Amino acid sequence: MITLPELPVLLVAGIAYFLLAGLIILIWGRRLSRHGDWLAWSGVLVALGVFAALAGALAEEGYRAWHLGRGWVGSPGETGAIAVGVLEDPVGLAVALIALALTAVAFSSRQLILKEPRPERIYAALSFSTAGVALSWISLTPWLAFIGIGLTVLGGFFALGARWEENGEAALATRFVIQRSGGLILAVFGACGLALSRAGLSWGDPASWSTDAGLVPVDLIGGICLLAGLFVQLQPFPFLGWALTPSGVPTLLRALSTQIFPGLATFAVLIRSGAELERMGLLVPFGWVQLLSVAFAVGAGLFQSQWRMGFGAWLSSAFSITSACLVFSGPANAFSLLVGVALGGTAVAGCASSLGFGGSQSASNRSRALWARILGFAGMATATGLLLFAPAGGFIQWISGAWNDPLVAALFALAIFAHLCLGWKLAWQLSFVKNLVQVPWVSVLSPVLLVLFGLAVAWRGSLTGGAIPGDPDRVAPSAIELFFNGQSATGILEESAFLGASGTFWTSLVVALALGYWLARKARQRKEPQELKGVALFVAEGYRVDRGAERGLKLIARLGGQVVEAIDERVWREWLPRGADFAIRRIAALAMAIDTRLLSGLRLALRKCVDAPAAGLQLIQNGNIQWYIFFAIGSGVLMLLHFMRS
Repeated sequence: MITLPELPVLLVAGIAYFLLAGLIILIWGRRLSRHGDWLAWSGVLVALGVFAALAGALAEEGYRAWHLGRGWVGSPGETGAIAVGVLEDPVGLAVALIALALTAVAFSSRQLILKEPRPERIYAALSFSTAGVALSWISLTPWLAFIGIGLTVLGGFFALGARWEENGEAALATRFVIQRSGGLILAVFGACGLALSRAGLSWGDPASWSTDAGLVPVDLIGGICLLAGLFVQLQPFPFLGWALTPSGVPTLLRALSTQIFPGLATFAVLIRSGAELERMGLLVPFGWVQLLSVAFAVGAGLFQSQWRMGFGAWLSSAFSITSACLVFSGPANAFSLLVGVALGGTAVAGCASSLGFGGSQSASNRSRALWARILGFAGMATATGLLLFAPAGGFIQWISGAWNDPLVAALFALAIFAHLCLGWKLAWQLSFVKNLVQVPWVSVLSPVLLVLFGLAVAWRGSLTGGAIPGDPDRVAPSAIELFFNGQSATGILEESAFLGASGTFWTSLVVALALGYWLARKARQRKEPQELKGVALFVAEGYRVDRGAERGLKLIARLGGQVVEAIDERVWREWLPRGADFAIRRIAALAMAIDTRLLSGLRLALRKCVDAPAAGLQLIQNGNIQWYIFFAIGSGVLMLLHFMRS
């Protein structure tokens, strides 16, 4: 029997095995049989066994959250110390199981993966991303969660890098990893700022996030940087350039590895630290910024001529909508939307990967093409609440929460309507496609698992997913209420507000269905995106953010070239050689002048010192007779004087 103290070791071991399997596939996948897919499946089975053991242990504990610390980096209670441990609750378990289910669906599309130039990179990417999501949600502190987010970024880079050798794919992968890594670094910097005045930052101990000094400037800066980093990780506007860039990577693999898995991992930090960020007064501005980003993302997606580009914008708006719902409606409703985005979005992406966007239609593929279109439609219905899935209740609760303020409620409804409109435009476009790629039935029907997995009974406990007030169709206890310790995700205090919000949502959904069909028909008739003009073309080009960034990069490159030219050409090749030559010449000339004058002076002085004695001696040697007589007489006189004195 596995006990709670043993579970952290088991969890870490299971995640480590998944990571090790992905690493082995990445390094030696080309040498392994079937590119190592059997090793990837073994990671799924091991993780499934670990999560099953965890579910059993949590069930015995009444599905309560528990945490187990394993130590500290630094002294406990010391400012800036880091707690090490595991936090596990039903929410984290549910997200980990969702990530595992999505990975299993992707692995089941083996022929789709094998069509890639480097299939082993796809297997490694999904393994790293799944382990990263699980690691983010079991982390006791933000630091381990950041490592999990980093693993999902690495997985997205591997997925886009499967076509590294092709033109443009390497640049796309590079842009992705630069933007995501920048956001992650910014979030880590913000968490470090918060840790400067705290000890632990433990999600298992909410008191560790509070300080006696209150809100200090470093807390404000740290919180802003943390939210800004999470903002970039959720891929809102304006960081949509890489998401709107065409790529040869199949839609299912690209959506999972670059958008859905990083989004799931990022929400671990956002949901866990939401209460502290709200206390600091930063969460509400973050929600309004996310609502603003919905408008930009939807605008960029509605006028995209290519389906895959519009789908990337829709996923971005979906995560922005979910983030705003977390701020204004609470974690329970945000969690229901997060589940809908993950499951429904993957179902739509899987069906799109089964459908071809060109070529002839094979008669043998007509039935599979029909099923793919139906399931793609069902996937979007799952994500938007048309199937009475949990997102319907989440949207309604979100609007009803602001029903007393008509302006705010109208803004919420407008954001939801724009998001629904883009989603149904994509669903109708997908239903118009008649060609099918040669894939097996398991790839076509695998999204059924996601649709069934996301039924309202599994998450809301009611047949309508909380879309009817009063819970008259409740058939089981609400799983979301159980997950969030009694925070109700169904039922509303004011039934009139709920009815008004429900009518607003269903009206928006019906209008979005009709408007999406009209936009899809218009997009089908429009052959070239260049036909758009003015504001429409500006929006279709993603607000020309990429063009502005490209011009900025060119300007930086030009300035860099001028700096290089000035330093390399002028300084190194002209100014420094001329200066060195001038200095050497002047020093040599000065030394030569000093040497010449010094030698001349020494020669003259030596000559004067030698010439005088030499002249005297020469005079004595070569003197005339009179000089000898003079010296003789002089000597005689001196001797005479000497004797006379004595």
